Amino acid sequence: SVDPMTGKPVVNLHNRSNHSFPLDFPHRGMHYAYIVVRKHPRYGTDAMITVDDGQLHCQYRNCRILVRFDQGKPTSFSVSGAADNSSDTWFIDNTSRFISQLSSAKNVIVELQFYQQGIRELKFETTGFKRP
Repeated sequence: SVDPMTGKPVVNLHNRSNHSFPLDFPHRGMHYAYIVVRKHPRYGTDAMITVDDGQLHCQYRNCRILVRFDQGKPTSFSVSGAADNSSDTWFIDNTSRFISQLSSAKNVIVELQFYQQGIRELKFETTGFKRP
């Protein structure tokens, strides 16, 4: 797409989780998570974890998620909420480290905690990911 303010391109790469996951009331049904990498002319490059429904939850001020790249050890990444305070997206704070590891991985597992829904481990096939 194109940023209407600058007329420059915006690149969004997203990868949907391999499998859907169930959530209870009020988000009943099966849902997916996404790894999103955005390169924006005004905001720079961001890596995000987002879900199509449900509320991501962090019970501490210093929010962290665990990510496992291929068969490596789980790695902790700090995350921040979206500027609009939506509860379905977390921005990964160390974007360059995350994208670097994502670029060389074939499979990624992300552990997310949902408000009143518990923890889910979500798997992504990331073979062929290229930086924007």
